[in-house]
Amino acid sequence: MRPSAIPRPALHLVTVADAMAALSRLCLLEYPIEGQHCATRLPTPDPRQQEILAALQLSLPQQ
Repeated sequence: MRPSAIPRPALHLVTVADAMAALSRLCLLEYPIEGQHCATRLPTPDPRQQEILAALQLSLPQQ
């Protein structure tokens, strides 16, 4: 069977441990700004994180 003929889910099997490890890299980043203020950002998910979030039907807030 050609790789293109293999159903998509079979190509992207992810264990729960793998998914949790990938998603654990998504963390808030705080950048100090003058005095006691800070800017908080969430990094853009990498392709693997995006795939996991899509499979879970989750989305992150737009920045």
